[in-house]
Amino acid sequence: MGVSMRNFNSEAVVGAGLWIIATVCLLLGMLSMFGVIKISADDGTKFLLGLAVVIGVVLIFRDRLTKIVLPGGITAELSAVKKSVQDVAAAAEELKSRQTEIAAPQMAVPAPIATTRTAFPEASIVDPEDRNKGQFGGEAEKDGLRLSATVQPSDVRPGWFRIDLAVTGVARKLVEPVEFHLHETFAPSVQPISPVNNQARLTVLAWGAFTVGAVANHGNTLLELDLSADVTFPKAFRDA
Repeated sequence: MGVSMRNFNSEAVVGAGLWIIATVCLLLGMLSMFGVIKISADDGTKFLLGLAVVIGVVLIFRDRLTKIVLPGGITAELSAVKKSVQDVAAAAEELKSRQTEIAAPQMAVPAPIATTRTAFPEASIVDPEDRNKGQFGGEAEKDGLRLSATVQPSDVRPGWFRIDLAVTGVARKLVEPVEFHLHETFAPSVQPISPVNNQARLTVLAWGAFTVGAVANHGNTLLELDLSADVTFPKAFRDA
């Protein structure tokens, strides 16, 4: 019977590994303190072993311990320590997100003079202001791939919007690069992205909605998503 990767819980495996390491450290430390076994080591190593015992106790009983009293009467509240670690992790993730947004390709300012044009025959253009519309088949999901987007107000440019685009393998593995075709005022308007973990992602900044095209599967799969059609996106974005 095969093991499904979807049911693989990496956090559980890491937790089990930490528990095993903590238990071994605790047992070795206790046996050494009671003279059952003798560990020849310098003072620095003994200190580290003692520290490992303390860490082992904390890891094993972390759900029951609320605080640790250190020498000198110093009290460490474990809940406060955990919250501080979580706050640092959240701040790091927010900084990473802001850096991604700052470096994201940007649409030109309103009413731009187009400097690039997608090579579509003029007779096929459905909307002169949104030249991608109708050029990529009109479907956001095809051949086991799905084009999706999330839109939210920008944290770095007031009045603009952050768009997170993704092409995801839903019924097949996405391994080849994906070309994202943006509004013609982006420079460049075509962004090739290599997938990571079955998904090709691109973050861009825009002041209004447009149609996104995606070319995958070595040019054999065309995907299209009209960002103005999703009513869950901000109205100011859709109406711009």
